[in-house]
Amino acid sequence: MKNPTIVLFASVVCVLASGAGAVLSVVDFGTEFAGYTLDGSLLEADFDVGNISGVSARSAAYTNGSEYVYLYQIDNDSPVTLRAFAVSAFSNLSEEASIGYLNGSEPEGFDTDGVVPLLVDISDNITNPTASFDFPFYGEVGAFASGLTSAVMYIESDLPPNWISGHVIDGGVAFGPIVGPLPEPVTMALLGIGGLCLRIRKRR
Repeated sequence: MKNPTIVLFASVVCVLASGAGAVLSVVDFGTEFAGYTLDGSLLEADFDVGNISGVSARSAAYTNGSEYVYLYQIDNDSPVTLRAFAVSAFSNLSEEASIGYLNGSEPEGFDTDGVVPLLVDISDNITNPTASFDFPFYGEVGAFASGLTSAVMYIESDLPPNWISGHVIDGGVAFGPIVGPLPEPVTMALLGIGGLCLRIRKRR
């Protein structure tokens, strides 16, 4: 995998984007992804860039030899309630892709249960989309408050893993490296957190 610093540097470029909803699925890992094995290793990383501190993520890719499923789980040890987790830029992602969270049989290294997302949005960043998982917010049951962990979220893909960038939002932002399919290098400088920038504008 490439150095995550390169990915994070590219993420400072904000690009205008347009959001579109996608279907949020709820699946059992052992049933839905039977025969999938860990590709590489579990990545645990702090989201230490931005103005929120105390957020970290576990991410990994599993494969059956031709298809991949990317898993993400967020620990919120920050003092704020989180609104969303965004994966940017997730190559060749479409609204038809299977995206959602696990409700059982989480693989080793991931916790069971956790705060589940309410929906997922896909935003176009020039040529590649960003998937954003939205959580319950202030005053809502299951809000992703300080001290909580998210459910294990997943995105299916036919592209192999590298390091990309993950982000969390609460009005502020924090981001760090996660596992995911990486866009072509020539496109990388134009990508970054366009979907995230738009979401911050839309929610204010």
